[in-house]
Amino acid sequence: MSSEITNKAECIGQYAIDTYNDWGGVNGTVSIDREWILPTNNYNNIFISSLTFFEICSLEMWPEKMFLAIDSRGEDLSTQRNYNPSISLLYVIFIFLTTFFIMNLFISVIVDKFNEEIKKR
Repeated sequence: MSSEITNKAECIGQYAIDTYNDWGGVNGTVSIDREWILPTNNYNNIFISSLTFFEICSLEMWPEKMFLAIDSRGEDLSTQRNYNPSISLLYVIFIFLTTFFIMNLFISVIVDKFNEEIKKR
């Protein structure tokens, strides 16, 4: 049996670890609760995924979120390194489109203000 946890059902519960004294002898075992923790930016519901995409639009730590998405396998499944590398294409396209839109919006505001100043003179 593998010691790797692959889904949420395997994570729930307790596990026992040995405690050692200063000389390396075993004092006993201690039971510790397991916890299934999701990253704060995930795609499990529409609200959190919208916030995640909004944060990616701002280019704030987007590579970290992209690598987490590449490693994800599905809801209530543990991550696996480079499981879905094609998702990086979605991130790159999304970033190019949103930054292009935001840049055009910014430039249009500057040009509009410039035209207003010219008309005032």
